[in-house]
Amino acid sequence: MTSRTSFFSAVLASEGMYCVVGLKKGSPRQTFVDTVEEIDGVVDGLMAQGYDAYFGCAKYANPLDGRTMQNAKWFKSFWLDLDCGEAKPYDSQNTALTALKDFVKVTGLPKPTIVNSGRGLHVYWTLTETIGYNDWKPTAEAFKKFCASHNLHADPAVTADSARILRIPYTLNYKDTPPRGVTVLLESQATTFDRFKEIVGATRASEDDSLPFATPNQRRPMDATTRALMGNSISKFSAIMRKGAYGKGCAQLIHIYKNQNEVTEPLWRAGLSIAVNCEDGELAIHKISHAHEDYDPQDTKFKATALIGKPYKCSTFNSLNPSGCEGCPNHGNITSPIQIGSQIAEAKAEDNIVVMRNATLEEEITVEIPEFPYPYFRGRNGGVYKRGLTSTKKIKKKDDEEESEEERDQLVYEYDFYVVKRLTDPEDGESLWMRLHMPKDGIREFSCPLSSVLSRDKFREVLAYQGVTALNKKLDNLMSYVTRWVNELQQVSEAEKARQQFGWCENDTKFILGNREITSSGVNYSPSSSATAQLAAMYTKKGVIHEWTKVANNYARKGNEVRAFTLFAGFGSALFKFNNLSGSIIHLTNNGSGVGKTTIQHMVNSIWGHPIETLLNQDDKYLARMHRISVLGNIAVTVDELTNMPDTEVSQTAYGLTHGRGRNRMQSQVNAERTNVLRWALIAITSGNKSLYDQLFNLKDFPEGELMRILEFNVSKTDDMSKTESDTAFNGMYDNYGVAGEMFIRYVIANLPEVKEMLAKVQRKFDKAAGITQRERFWSATAASAITAGIITKKLGLHNIDVAEVFKWAVETIGRMRVEVRPGVTGPLAQLGLFLNKYNTNMLIVSSTVDKRSGLTQAPVREPRGELITRFEPDTKQLFITVKVLREWCSKNQVSYKALVDDLDRTGAGLGILKKAMSRGSDMSTPAVSALVIDCAKATVLNPEDTDLPAPSYDDPE
Repeated sequence: MTSRTSFFSAVLASEGMYCVVGLKKGSPRQTFVDTVEEIDGVVDGLMAQGYDAYFGCAKYANPLDGRTMQNAKWFKSFWLDLDCGEAKPYDSQNTALTALKDFVKVTGLPKPTIVNSGRGLHVYWTLTETIGYNDWKPTAEAFKKFCASHNLHADPAVTADSARILRIPYTLNYKDTPPRGVTVLLESQATTFDRFKEIVGATRASEDDSLPFATPNQRRPMDATTRALMGNSISKFSAIMRKGAYGKGCAQLIHIYKNQNEVTEPLWRAGLSIAVNCEDGELAIHKISHAHEDYDPQDTKFKATALIGKPYKCSTFNSLNPSGCEGCPNHGNITSPIQIGSQIAEAKAEDNIVVMRNATLEEEITVEIPEFPYPYFRGRNGGVYKRGLTSTKKIKKKDDEEESEEERDQLVYEYDFYVVKRLTDPEDGESLWMRLHMPKDGIREFSCPLSSVLSRDKFREVLAYQGVTALNKKLDNLMSYVTRWVNELQQVSEAEKARQQFGWCENDTKFILGNREITSSGVNYSPSSSATAQLAAMYTKKGVIHEWTKVANNYARKGNEVRAFTLFAGFGSALFKFNNLSGSIIHLTNNGSGVGKTTIQHMVNSIWGHPIETLLNQDDKYLARMHRISVLGNIAVTVDELTNMPDTEVSQTAYGLTHGRGRNRMQSQVNAERTNVLRWALIAITSGNKSLYDQLFNLKDFPEGELMRILEFNVSKTDDMSKTESDTAFNGMYDNYGVAGEMFIRYVIANLPEVKEMLAKVQRKFDKAAGITQRERFWSATAASAITAGIITKKLGLHNIDVAEVFKWAVETIGRMRVEVRPGVTGPLAQLGLFLNKYNTNMLIVSSTVDKRSGLTQAPVREPRGELITRFEPDTKQLFITVKVLREWCSKNQVSYKALVDDLDRTGAGLGILKKAMSRGSDMSTPAVSALVIDCAKATVLNPEDTDLPAPSYDDPE
């Protein structure tokens, strides 16, 4: 086989999907492809990044179901893994090849295809035809026993594993430095399935075949703890003999070992039956045989092989040598001596590559389980165990006698449970990112404050919430186990900062959405911080994308351009930061109901998470709204019925939404500011029955700063659907959400330079078409982000809306909006004119020489109505303004009082500030106040020629 293609054609079926897996510490990758030709590209890409490349030995039905035993459907070979090297079954590849050659010769099996895996050997017997799982599985199980019975030491975990992955030929094994090549050593002809099955003697395995021995309670239903122990149980002959040395083992086996020349053949065979069925049986069978005068290694092997799977019971030993069982300390507790050496099989590195459904991400993932900190270890089939001492301990008995006892491996928890990383949280302090593997529910990932780990009650609550039942000693053991993880991780790695907000991070290479970390290569779990935990539950995903797309396509109908634009803006919020602006608002308004304003907001929310739970409304407190915005980062925020709030709160919210930074706060118990790192850049979608523009004008005379950050659209009712039809059309979003945003972001991350270029190009085109000016840059950025997102999402098949029509609608709408929001007055003097207009009726117009106290009776030209704020003297053409009132007005309307005074000084109209009796010459008598004096001859804020008009008439309140 001179190529990967020819190799795969020989060992894999033609039906189904190919699976390629790349492994590198901490970052496994799994890919499904349709054709064998596609594998080369995937493999070359993995190798370029230093990944070890593996392939699934079966062919799979559905890539969405992952590389699981249930999804492995088609087979065209049987395989073995022969481990070679120090402390392995074979000390070298040459030794393994010799054993394999003898095995083939003795059994009559055809020659196999052999691959040098870099360290060991991967061996394949290829078939002439494709077979299904129901034929392959029992034959593979029989083949496993067949190999053991003929003393071929193949890894038993590999031979009958239908979801097994093995190394791809013509790649590199990166476990060594420099890497070793993976090559085909021998190519052989395929054989028929019937011939292979006949040679290995395949029969369907019974339920109890996997058990190395029987136990007294075997027939009773087993609880989870017992199943975990049995599933990971092996037996060590050395452990049996070690216990025998201090009277806790099997006296029969000690007798056989010490008296090898004297024991009878039947008793020796009984001992051999125990030795050969132990994990260390290859060595043990010779340990109890080599001192006999007629010892022959090959004969010993031959006789032991026939006893594989048949460990003798205690009753047999007793019948052969009754005195050997007298006073047995294990009497009544075991049925066979092999049980004395029972231990927990520790997982190997390849056993720690697990494919499971992630319940948090709601998808199947490949996980590499880390090595547990000493003295804890993972069982071969999962679970957490604590290693027992290899030496013995003394225990006190009631009569003060001492007795020796060996500590055994202890089950801590039945399923895989471990710490992934240490995290630091501003509120919770140090926290732990944990992962729990549940057999039926999949992988659950969660974070837990370290303070809770050290509190029995709090830790029990955390575990119970995740489905872990632990009380008393079991809880104490779990607390000790997790604490050991903390100590270990503190020595080897720095704690990471917990994510404080969603959106872009790490130089725009990742995007956080709830508990999902989206990258170009896939989706990973992102542990919640105290700031994001509650919101993360809202930003999950449910359902399928094609059902969501059906709902979105309702906005493809003519007359729905405003709705389509807003939907695009929901995606475009994630692009808004690339305009180097902080935020903008799209306000949807109509004084009627039933036009679909809230439905549009639900659709926007469904891009990223739950359509309803993520919607803010008028009843939410201001600080709660701002916290939500700061956490969302770059995800669109929606606020329903914004204009039902008080004017001041509307203005405050509008300003805060577009400001892009959380407000600074003080630390608790410390006289210092908290570090404020939260920044956002997003598009907010608000709605209300009133115009947001009008509400801001009610509050300020010229709220231009806020207006230019707001695009206000009137949402008209369409008659193309009845209410029943509309309800039916849009109900789909409530069961299908959070999927579209993930697809969109994965595309954007993978193509970010091109997306940024597209965004800039769309903006230039829109600016030209709409005649955008600098003061309208927020409008431009919002439109460009929305249209760009519309183009991308259509390319991804998320909708079939005509983006060109939406673009045209936006250009026309911005033109009309420009008329509605004309530039306000500019310059301090023009602003002063607004002040005088507002307080026109609060002016006293009177000559400077009139003073009723001196007997002059000339009446004022105009008396003020209400509070006296301004005074104008026609003869001197001087205007006096109460400084206190002017300052208050400037502050409220965001006008610089200092700039106004400086502008008056530059024109020569400012005459300074003096104490002035503002009511002099009228019937009122008020003390002098500080007044700004303006020469109206030099400043046209007030036309002196108009002062002889009669005072405005009004009904006497009397």
